[in-house]
Amino acid sequence: MCGSCNLRKGSQPQAIIAAKFEVSKLRPGTSALRAWQHAALAKTLPKVLEEPVLIEACPGAGKTHFGLEVTYRLLESQDISRVIVVVPSLAIADGWLLAASKSSRATPTIPLQGPRSWSPVNPIGENFAGVVVTYQALLTAPDMFLAHATDPGHRTLVIFDEVHHAGAKSGWGVSAQTAFARSARAILSLSGTPFRTDRDPIVFVPSEGGSARPDYRYGYADAVANGACRPVQFVYGEGETVFQIEDGRVHSVAFGDEVTDLG
Repeated sequence: MCGSCNLRKGSQPQAIIAAKFEVSKLRPGTSALRAWQHAALAKTLPKVLEEPVLIEACPGAGKTHFGLEVTYRLLESQDISRVIVVVPSLAIADGWLLAASKSSRATPTIPLQGPRSWSPVNPIGENFAGVVVTYQALLTAPDMFLAHATDPGHRTLVIFDEVHHAGAKSGWGVSAQTAFARSARAILSLSGTPFRTDRDPIVFVPSEGGSARPDYRYGYADAVANGACRPVQFVYGEGETVFQIEDGRVHSVAFGDEVTDLG
């Protein structure tokens, strides 16, 4: 049996879901896409149904908006009927859920469940297009996510946000491969830093000479030039501080151009 069927063994027959997702539950975003998002869409949409795609864009450039736009267009065209977004933390999951909610009109409205209210042992439900989960949740139940990705009749898009966290030999990376290597209809990876200091290859990421090869790259210099991100500023400060240590002695330390020895 496949993973989905094995997890659904029982005496009661299960219906095959309709092959088409209810597009009426979706709403397009009202905010115009940035130039880089348009260019990245042109690279992503023709390719993502054939092989995994990696989009590199610096922090603050709008990767969440881009990911939701890809999801919206693939749901609307009925190339997919479900999306599973995998993120590194609950805070980032909250950001995706907020951006996909009705309250954020600038970005596409896509009904999603999140890790604070949904567990992988539960059905995703017909009122939702998918879920946002953490890599840690995926690690604890890869077979359940395999089952969700292969629900009878569904075609699943998997989005890995900050995919560099999922090294091929790490627990997060192994669980991602177990769950989605053969079950996903499409895989989109997003990262501002698509590399790992331990040189472990990143799952589902095209590489060349040991380095990640993004299908589209939008760097920090481009983002600053376009006004999408602010320049980073390092503010110089100097002064003096006075403190008392355990033996009762009072110390005075000045901070300036010279290296301060606090030993």
